[in-house]
Amino acid sequence: MSKLIKNILYNSSYQILLILLPLITTPYISRVLGASNIGIYAYYFTFAAYFVMFSKLGVANYGSRSIAEVSDSPEQLTQRFSEIYGVQIFASGFAILTYILLYFFQSNPDVYLCAGLYVLSGLFDISWLYFGLEEFKKTAIRSMIVKCLSVALIFILVQNESDILPYTLICCGTHLVTNLILWMMLPAIKVKLVFKYIKNSLKHLKSMLILFLPVIGISLYNYMDKLMLGNMSEIQELGFYQSSESIMSVPISLVAAIGTVMLPRMSHLYQKNQTKDATKYIMISMWLTVFVVAAVSFGIMGVSPEFVPLFYGPGFDRCIILLRILMVATLFVGMANVIRTQILLPQKMDKIYVLSIFCGAAINLILNLLLIPGYGAVGASIATVLAECIIFIFQAIYCTRKEPIFRFIGQTIPLILIGIIMAISLSFLNFGFSIPIELCLKIIMGGVFYLVLSIIYYRFVLKRIAKI
Repeated sequence: MSKLIKNILYNSSYQILLILLPLITTPYISRVLGASNIGIYAYYFTFAAYFVMFSKLGVANYGSRSIAEVSDSPEQLTQRFSEIYGVQIFASGFAILTYILLYFFQSNPDVYLCAGLYVLSGLFDISWLYFGLEEFKKTAIRSMIVKCLSVALIFILVQNESDILPYTLICCGTHLVTNLILWMMLPAIKVKLVFKYIKNSLKHLKSMLILFLPVIGISLYNYMDKLMLGNMSEIQELGFYQSSESIMSVPISLVAAIGTVMLPRMSHLYQKNQTKDATKYIMISMWLTVFVVAAVSFGIMGVSPEFVPLFYGPGFDRCIILLRILMVATLFVGMANVIRTQILLPQKMDKIYVLSIFCGAAINLILNLLLIPGYGAVGASIATVLAECIIFIFQAIYCTRKEPIFRFIGQTIPLILIGIIMAISLSFLNFGFSIPIELCLKIIMGGVFYLVLSIIYYRFVLKRIAKI
């Protein structure tokens, strides 16, 4: 249990850093580059992300789960790693070659070329190996150092609107450097790449492709909405959407940190048939997830009129409504993350996971086509919320056969109601002070209100939770 808690703390610390750094750089970048240049960067980074997605070919979840299954045998571990990475080598090579060929058809070839560093990083990403071994300390500390250095470079090299190339180079190059460091750490975990095992890579391809399908589905509403905004609306709308989505990642990153740690642990528990311990972890994770997400998401909704002009600067008022819409989606994302990483994937219910993702993706794609032409970023935000809602409901219904998931969700409803009351109250509060002071007062009052009521509720249900 102590190792599990440490891993959660290490991964959470890294995710918190990933949250804090954009909070530091975004106000600066929004003022220096402006919404249009942010939109250009978002478009090409999203384009590159598709190639990274194909280069990994579903290895993130499959690799972590597979490595966890053989983590007790050094010989099998090296063999399994080499076999799985063999698939990644061929997929990455094809993705990189295709990306290079498309260089000649781009309207902003320089930005496209810089974004190519992100595509190259996909070849060297073996984070799934460390996640499967539950080695989060090694990856977290080194990644934190690289991320902090990238922030320093942004402030040094990005000085005006014409510096979109250095900004793209820094952001995409950071991914490459972070992944290269993972290879330097291989001797420490006594794992090596043995090429003779690569010939056996094809036996993993089918399972990887099954888990690659939901990655494609997720991309339809994580990436496609940005590409559609860039082509069907003004590039400035994409800039507003990208800026708002970066804040949406705050609560999502926190719960994703828990899910990343829990996936290999839950896989191990189910393999050992320790279902009682697994159920306990699911219950605690669901409660903790909603507690965090409701606090952050509804808090941001309540203070968005003060937060947006102070954080982004003038000209970003449209982000107020976008934030209020997108924050609703974080609740569904958070709860679905628990279901995915602690029930579906550990129990190899891959088909249910794939089907749910494609249902949500289809709805998102249709709604984007209908709403983006008339409503721009607002339409894309609404489509995202509805897609995440469908995915969560679909997965929750099927998981009732394995775990009492709706009972766990029901225990979190009071937390959601507390968050809603907090958001509404903060929206109507007006102390008459300057924006910074107004924002600080609202954050303090909202935080105290949410924390006190949540503690009261928790104490009332504590005995019941302990008996499950």
